[in-house]
Amino acid sequence: MPYRLLLAFALGSYSSVLWPALPPLVVPGVALLLCATALCWRRGRTVALILLGVSAGVFWATLWGQARLAAQLPSELDKTEYRVEGTVVGLPNRDARHLRFELAVSRVESLTGAAPPSLRRLRLGWYGDVPEMTPGETWQLVVRLRRPRGFANPDGFDYAGWLFARGISATGYVRDSVANQRLRAASFPAMDAWRGRVAARIENLPVPDAGRALLRAFTVGDDRGITVAMWERMRVAGVVHLAVISGLHIALAAGFGMFLGTLGGRLAVALGASWPARHVGALAAWAAGGMYTLMAGFGLATLRAFIMLTVFLAVLLLRRHRILFAGFIWALAAIAVLEPLAPLAAGFWLSFGAVAVLLAWFGPRPRRSRTRDLVGAQLVVSLGTAAGLLGFFGKLPLLAPLINLLAIPWVEILTVPFCLAGVAVFPFAPVVADWCWWIAGWSLQWFDAALAAIAGVAGHANWIPAGGTDWRQVLPLALAGLLMLAPRGLGLRYLSGILLTALALAGPGPRPALRVTVLDVGQGLAVVVETPAHVMVYDTGAAFSDRFDAGDGIIAPYLRAQGRSRLDLLMVSHSDADHSGGEAGLLRNFRPARLLRGLVLEGAGPETEGCQRDQHWQWDGVDFRVLHPEGAMPGQSVLRDNARSCVVLIEVGPARVLLTGDIESDVEALLLADAALPGSIELLIAPHHGSKTSSSPPFVNRLRPAHVVYSAGYRHHFGHPHPRVVARYQVVGARDWNTAFDGALSFSWEQKGMDPLPRVESARRDRSRYWERDLGRGVSMLRRSGITCRTMVYFEDMACSN
Repeated sequence: MPYRLLLAFALGSYSSVLWPALPPLVVPGVALLLCATALCWRRGRTVALILLGVSAGVFWATLWGQARLAAQLPSELDKTEYRVEGTVVGLPNRDARHLRFELAVSRVESLTGAAPPSLRRLRLGWYGDVPEMTPGETWQLVVRLRRPRGFANPDGFDYAGWLFARGISATGYVRDSVANQRLRAASFPAMDAWRGRVAARIENLPVPDAGRALLRAFTVGDDRGITVAMWERMRVAGVVHLAVISGLHIALAAGFGMFLGTLGGRLAVALGASWPARHVGALAAWAAGGMYTLMAGFGLATLRAFIMLTVFLAVLLLRRHRILFAGFIWALAAIAVLEPLAPLAAGFWLSFGAVAVLLAWFGPRPRRSRTRDLVGAQLVVSLGTAAGLLGFFGKLPLLAPLINLLAIPWVEILTVPFCLAGVAVFPFAPVVADWCWWIAGWSLQWFDAALAAIAGVAGHANWIPAGGTDWRQVLPLALAGLLMLAPRGLGLRYLSGILLTALALAGPGPRPALRVTVLDVGQGLAVVVETPAHVMVYDTGAAFSDRFDAGDGIIAPYLRAQGRSRLDLLMVSHSDADHSGGEAGLLRNFRPARLLRGLVLEGAGPETEGCQRDQHWQWDGVDFRVLHPEGAMPGQSVLRDNARSCVVLIEVGPARVLLTGDIESDVEALLLADAALPGSIELLIAPHHGSKTSSSPPFVNRLRPAHVVYSAGYRHHFGHPHPRVVARYQVVGARDWNTAFDGALSFSWEQKGMDPLPRVESARRDRSRYWERDLGRGVSMLRRSGITCRTMVYFEDMACSN
């Protein structure tokens, strides 16, 4: 009975990941009282107990969410400055441009004299000539803060949810000020400072860069040195879970602790002690796992693994081996208390899924040889977690089970023991620690070299469902994994093969005649144009850092989620960084059959073509025509970069779409003079993000779009779109959309001969979550004193352009 209550509590708490808004606390509170009262009656007691657990979970998740929201920077204080004091937590990340770190806040002072907000933890960047910063130090800093916010894209990473789950109150950067100063050095003991010293020691080892970077990740959870190319090699091989301290590594550390503790316990018993060796071993395993968790920074993923370890060790001490699944439920409930939003992370599903599969596989059944059991467990875990991999990453690395059969022993036998040994002896024998880490570092260097050798083959052995990655693919795959765990005598395992074959052979479902998706890439542009059998990407957004760009982090996941395994055309309208910065990341994932550019640079390669007026092609009955550029503008020998933007007209039946890049009023005048523009269109991607130098009155009056989209950054300093431009489109009756407020926008025409007006989907409006409640906006626009304002539907606030 208690296990049902715990499971119901966990389900109620975890359901908060789907809530568009937090319910009033009184609602789950009243439900709790009613369910508790219903337990007094004998009939229906089981149902009442389950409802009691669900209500308790909802009540707790609501309370937790309210506390987190109260600690966030209010939207009306976005881009405001403060003097803060706090302690550096985690390992600061320094690159060529800036220092990135987190600060646990102890004091906040407003620079304007207003009442300061209540803030707990900040994620900050410090640019320029930055002093050395050590974990555990206390600093006073002048900062400009922004409310935590992320992009809103279908099947994209929820950065805002990730920040919210970590308890980040605000993001921002350090301002240049004489008030910036170190107040106190790190106090002892400071685990983050200890991690920093270990990472610095490893950095000086005579090991190649790749080996040192992976060694820091395995030893102290520091993945700052892992390059994009290294991540890509591990991703295509399906071994990303081995790259940092994971549940597998913590389990191995606990195993070593169990071995040494049990050995010591038996020795103590032989000398007359009354301690059971099993208890000593379990306590040593718990201590070893806890120490390794601390070395990883006590992050949510490692904390989850440590809680599961604690529960299962308790089961071992109680000699209740038959209730291992009960221990699993206890761990599930414990995580629900600490982190109700844990299901947002892929690691939650993969770790709990893997443990559940292993419990079922090694449960009560006839035993076979140890080798067959271990190989079978690896294959069953791979199938059991395939649904999670497909749901979160949009593809399945088909060679991953085979690669992991070799990679896991390599890492867990040849590498992690030496990492642990180095940590254990470092305080009193640093030279011995260096030798241990040197062995582990070269092991990881060879590991990376092996991944590089097989990357070409593994990269092409991925399965992307033709129908996309939604519940219709994920659910049957999960069911196939469950059927593999069924007792042999039931004869259900063969159904698993039938399900997998059906999934592999299934073709795509019905697709719209044309779908145009303007992705949310901040201040930039990325448009995906899809017909039933073809796909084009127009511009690739920006590169936000050397480890994240729009091509790899936004466009590629979207394409895989739509079931697209190939890219027919990549068109880069011009070379501005906010339009072309994500190209390299996209090309790491997809090789386009054709590549068009507004400006072909020297050394671009023979496969690259330049956009030229009157280029024309047809896909599935949809016409594509390039309207610009054509030669040099009058009085100029070479077109400016913006003026060379590829302009594309798309037509399907009576519907017309115009993609304009960053053209400005001079190119608009050329297009009008050449009579290249249609009389009216259904969808216009606003030229130059709605800049005041574009969307001239003659251009707007000629096109009279039904829908206009501004692809712009939220409260960006460029101020796009300009209020006068917005007013021009409003006058002609255009429905305006802005990715800064609406997130990604999809416009779909289901059939070629239907109504030219599209069906519109907004990622932020249609899939909002409570931690983003004041980041969305209503569809209505209103005018107040000549200033365009957008009404927030989830928060009583106005975001106005001025």
